[in-house]
Amino acid sequence: MGNQFDLLMDQIITDQEGGWKLSKDADGGDGGWTYGGMTAKTFNSYCDHLDFEPVVDYEQAAELIEDEQERQNFKSDVLAVYHEEFVAPLNLPIVADEMRGPLLSCAINCGEHFALFLFHDCAGNRNFFLEQWVLHYQRIVLHNPDKEQFLKGWKNRVAYWFSH
Repeated sequence: MGNQFDLLMDQIITDQEGGWKLSKDADGGDGGWTYGGMTAKTFNSYCDHLDFEPVVDYEQAAELIEDEQERQNFKSDVLAVYHEEFVAPLNLPIVADEMRGPLLSCAINCGEHFALFLFHDCAGNRNFFLEQWVLHYQRIVLHNPDKEQFLKGWKNRVAYWFSH
């Protein structure tokens, strides 16, 4: 899927994950950084498997993105983790074009297993998939009102796919 995957991931990262920027998470116990929507914990959990060097703290990540070549290498490594974690398990090449973006975005935000369950339950019907995805978020808030602070952002994620 190569280039198609890169374009789709860049679209999701740019439009839904805050872009290709490095953020510091002072409260996080996972190394304290997020880059391209990926936390240090997720990235570093794949380092051994994908033969990458771990990026253990925010300062190290900040140094990597100062140099253009290092930034491109880091971005490629992050994309490789997204591919390993989401694209490969979802088997996106066999999914209809109009479902790839919503399915991948749902998997990134809700987990691969839920996204696949919803996809199969909706029999590939894009609008039904998106409607059920919103209902999933509403059920989360119904069962855990503390999560209501995230509901608007979650709904915006789904609304994006109604228009793209």
